[in-house]
Parts: sequence; structure tokens; C-alpha cells
Amino acid sequence: MAAGATAGAAVETALYPIDTIKTRLQAVRGGGAIVWKGLYKGLAGNICGVIPASAIFMGVYEPVKRAVTERGGSPLAAQFAAATLAGTAASLVRVPTEARALRCASSGVC
Repeated sequence: MAAGATAGAAVETALYPIDTIKTRLQAVRGGGAIVWKGLYKGLAGNICGVIPASAIFMGVYEPVKRAVTERGGSPLAAQFAAATLAGTAASLVRVPTEARALRCASSGVC
């Protein structure tokens, strides 16, 4: 779980400016100037969701995969079941925090 949390935080921190630029490019598609300031604005809110979601994903994925394999399931079935359950569990944490971060970034009020 610690490895998942660390990896999630590292990936979010590294890729957050790229996602911000992509979103801003989509917003000015009809014309206008791209704002290059504040590429990390809203990162703290996302990190608050990414860390527990990544930890939960890894905390669910490995035990489920191991349990399915030990019960005679195929490796493919084990990976499918583990990824499905882990993704669902992580989304229960990640989606609400991401929605809040989007509201904060767009309105400036958190």
C-alpha cells in the first residue's frame, strides 16, 4: 500500500501540469490565449485523493489476485478480478476528491 501511495503521488505530481495544459488547450479551442501560470493549481486536492486511492488499489489488487490464483483460477481471471475490484475500491475514494478538485480549480473557492 505504501508503494502504491508513493507511486500515485509521484505520477500525479509529474503529470499534473500536462493535464492542466491539455484542459486549457481544450478550453481555448474557439480562440483565445492559453494561460501558462498556475500549472500546479489544484494539485493538493488531487494528491489528497490519489494517495489513498493508489494505496487502496494496491491493497486490494494483490490479495485478490493471490486468492483467485490459489483457488485454481487462471492467471488471466485472477488479474481481471483483481483489477475490477481494486479499480472499483479506488474509485470510491478518487472520484469524489477529483470532482472537488475540479470545482476548486474552476471557481477558485474550495
